[in-house]
Amino acid sequence: MTTTQFLPDGGRRTVWSGTEGIEELIRAFYVRYDKPIFWTETSVSGPVENRLQWLEDSLGLVYRLYSEGCCSSATPGSPSLAC
Repeated sequence: MTTTQFLPDGGRRTVWSGTEGIEELIRAFYVRYDKPIFWTETSVSGPVENRLQWLEDSLGLVYRLYSEGCCSSATPGSPSLAC
């Protein structure tokens, strides 16, 4: 996942946080709102190897959250999730 970091001087920079960043956001929103969170699409640019790794990492996150009971549903084979 790419996100924006806000710097002390008022500037911004783009930061790559991978699936760890998405996991942190999903968990934070779930705890805060106690409502389903839907992650409906994801992608990464670059060589096919990078895109396949991103898909594998994303699916791993979906299944990990689901197995921990965070998710109420997951669509196998697709990084779609409701926490």
